[in-house]
Amino acid sequence: MITRKLLGVCALCLFAGIVAVSGCNSSSDDDPVVSQLSTYGEDVMACTPFLGESAAEPLSTWGGWNPTVQYTVLQKLFDDPDISGWEGIFYAVEKIDEYIEMINEVSDLWNSDGEHERAYGEYTLNVTVDSTARTVTVPFFENEVSVDRMVTIEIEVEGETYITEMAFVTNSSKEVVVVRDVLLDGGEAGIFYGCKDIGTGIMDLWFAGVSEPEGEDDFHCAFKWRGSPDEGWFSITQSTDAGMNVDAQWEILAGGEVDSDMAFRAIIADGGVPQDYYIVTTLDNIESATPEEVVPILSADMPDYEEGALAFIDETNDLCLGFLNSYPTQLSDVDWVE
Repeated sequence: MITRKLLGVCALCLFAGIVAVSGCNSSSDDDPVVSQLSTYGEDVMACTPFLGESAAEPLSTWGGWNPTVQYTVLQKLFDDPDISGWEGIFYAVEKIDEYIEMINEVSDLWNSDGEHERAYGEYTLNVTVDSTARTVTVPFFENEVSVDRMVTIEIEVEGETYITEMAFVTNSSKEVVVVRDVLLDGGEAGIFYGCKDIGTGIMDLWFAGVSEPEGEDDFHCAFKWRGSPDEGWFSITQSTDAGMNVDAQWEILAGGEVDSDMAFRAIIADGGVPQDYYIVTTLDNIESATPEEVVPILSADMPDYEEGALAFIDETNDLCLGFLNSYPTQLSDVDWVE
């Protein structure tokens, strides 16, 4: 059973940044000042399949694609956060939105250096603003980000003190969220990264996490997601050992248009020789459990595809994010880089 202690404010060290990064064009003094940061939930839902309550019958003869069976490919990627856990895209969305809402609560203090106190529901936030912070490096993914201020928030919940460190720029045409979430006593740590291009509408969301609870199975995961709510397409890549069996390891590619054809590819090593499969289907067929052909890939190379759903699982195509082939294996892998 994977513990869920990283939810909500239950993090002893959390970092969230709204920043300009390599790959997300740097801001200029002429960019509009951001007074409130925007959330991700509705936009991601608009261009990514969400299974919710799926049909009770298998999608195909290969049970690994059955969206109703716990820990299968589709169910773990695209189901409700309470079911999918860390490796589900909607878990990451839910968490990032929570952090954005917290930083927005103190947006009137962003330009006020020093210490402040603010009511937050039934709790009190102790807020410290430092406008001298300039750069940080995102753990695991190792991209350096430029910032123009750091905000530290302390909150006491049921006798425990939680610390939230947030760095961001307030005049960027890009919004980037970086969250480091750590439960020291529980052996869990996660890094969240989200980038929203205001001009193109294209968004990126990354996650890497480690769970090493005492007396329970270890868990490791990393994924990258990209999507356009305006154009209705998404692309995702994931590397994880959180499969149906303890020895399972997954490498997953998926993408397409949420209202049309979508392609899903998985390389699964389930205690033996890795098996490479893909399917092409639609959200309607997933929800109705309409059987689809599961196609084995017998060589290391996929044919080149210039368009259509298969382009999102073809590593030679720009629409495909490529296999990660890596996830954090220990808590130190998601530590801050000095």
